[in-house]
Amino acid sequence: MFERLGVANPSNEVPPKKQLVSFRTIYLSIEKGDAHEIISRSVDGIQAKTVNGSIEYQDMGGMLLAVLSDEPSKRGAKAKLRYQTAVLMALLAHGRVKAREIRDVVENHRVPE
Repeated sequence: MFERLGVANPSNEVPPKKQLVSFRTIYLSIEKGDAHEIISRSVDGIQAKTVNGSIEYQDMGGMLLAVLSDEPSKRGAKAKLRYQTAVLMALLAHGRVKAREIRDVVENHRVPE
C-alpha cells in the first residue's frame, strides 16, 4: 500500500487501516481521450499509464493523483475523473496540489451535479 501511494516504507510496517488519501469524483462532458489530451498538455510533472481501460495519473515518484475513465451514463457525462482531495500525512500534500491542478484544467467540462 505504501508503495502504491509513492511513500517509502523502509521498516516494512503494516499499512494503517485508515486510507492515507481520499478522492473526489467529477463527471465530464468530454470524452476520456479529449480530457487526457488537455491534462497531458496542461499539467507538468505527472506521468500517465493505462490500467484496465482507465488512465492513472501519478507524480514522478509514482504516487496516484487521479484516475480518468469512461462514464457513458451519468447525466450526459462521457468521462469521470477521480482526483486526490485530502491527505492524512503532510508528506503526501504535494500529491493533493498536483491532483487539484489536474482537476482544474478540465473544470470547464464538468457536468453539473
